[in-house]
Amino acid sequence: MLRFEDSLPRLPVPALEETGKRYLKSVHPLLTESEFKKTSKAVEEFIRPGGEGEPLQKRLLARAADPKHVNWLYEWWNDAAYLAYRDPVVPYVSYFYSYRDDRHRRNPAKRAAAITTSVLEFKKQVDDGSLEPEYLRKEPMAMSSYQYMFNACRIPADKVDYPVTYPAQGNEHIIVIRKNQFFKLPTLINGQQLNTSELQQQFEKIYQNAEKVQPVGVLTSANRDFWTTARKNLTKASAVNQAALEAIQSASFAVCLDDASPVTLEERAHSYWHVHRQRERHGWLHGRTQHDGRHPTHRLNDYVNNMIFNNRLDYSNPEIRSTLPDPQPIQFELNKQALDDIATATHAFNTVIGQHELRVQAFQGYGKGLIKKFKCSPDATYR
Repeated sequence: MLRFEDSLPRLPVPALEETGKRYLKSVHPLLTESEFKKTSKAVEEFIRPGGEGEPLQKRLLARAADPKHVNWLYEWWNDAAYLAYRDPVVPYVSYFYSYRDDRHRRNPAKRAAAITTSVLEFKKQVDDGSLEPEYLRKEPMAMSSYQYMFNACRIPADKVDYPVTYPAQGNEHIIVIRKNQFFKLPTLINGQQLNTSELQQQFEKIYQNAEKVQPVGVLTSANRDFWTTARKNLTKASAVNQAALEAIQSASFAVCLDDASPVTLEERAHSYWHVHRQRERHGWLHGRTQHDGRHPTHRLNDYVNNMIFNNRLDYSNPEIRSTLPDPQPIQFELNKQALDDIATATHAFNTVIGQHELRVQAFQGYGKGLIKKFKCSPDATYR
């Protein structure tokens, strides 16, 4: 997976003059004629020899040449675009996919088990590095962001959040969420991964045993500064809460078994965005941190669909070990401050989502090919 990383070309630093031209091209449509003239003069002064831009350009070139920085822009971009962004992750920097309708698995626990089996198979390739690199025009692409796909979490912090990763070995579990309750479900018992039938049984137990509890998870939907403070309150309130958060953060991934049964495209989009349904619809929700461009999650979901609909994995092994431990509910000890934080976050979430109208348009008239022929960016066009 990472075999080309050391040989990939480094991101070049544009010449100062080129940066100036690109900036003016970007702001031109937004400025009046007089404003653009004033801006052009400021840019000309900035990029001239001996101007303020010259020493800054030298610092950029030095950073790009520093072996400690594989990509001179990466950390700044990730911080500025995502980790330092204080607005809620949902809906502002999250995206979702809707899986194809699986008519052979109407039972929600059965379908969740098939999807989990497929994702775990993909995860194996990421963990052992055997996943084939991606290519663009026959040139290999950087794959380092895949290392943040599993057993990873974004931690809220003052001013700038940060990602944490956990080793795959020793953290062979997923988190299952049902009725606001979190369950820790081991996926490896006595050195053997749970097969699809075993996973289905575990999901069915969660369907049967889950009880409606306080929605601690809603805290993650709040403004990042609010979530930072609320998380500190949680961990101070009890060591039990710290252990609960560690179990969630270190999980391979999470499976949500919601009650909603969306039918229309709009209902499905709202449900995925705001991830497994009570009935046959399933989706994937993901935050953009460490995964700009969506390539890892797009490839994962293509893989899952390919495995399931072409029967490339054994989903029918009926053997279920009698020694499997039951999924363990994750407990939180909530004081008054935590309950107040949950109520505040719930109100804020409902307010933000209530301000958005969502309509889904499945447009087949043309795609990115035609847009590129007009020398336009598909991403900018659709946005």
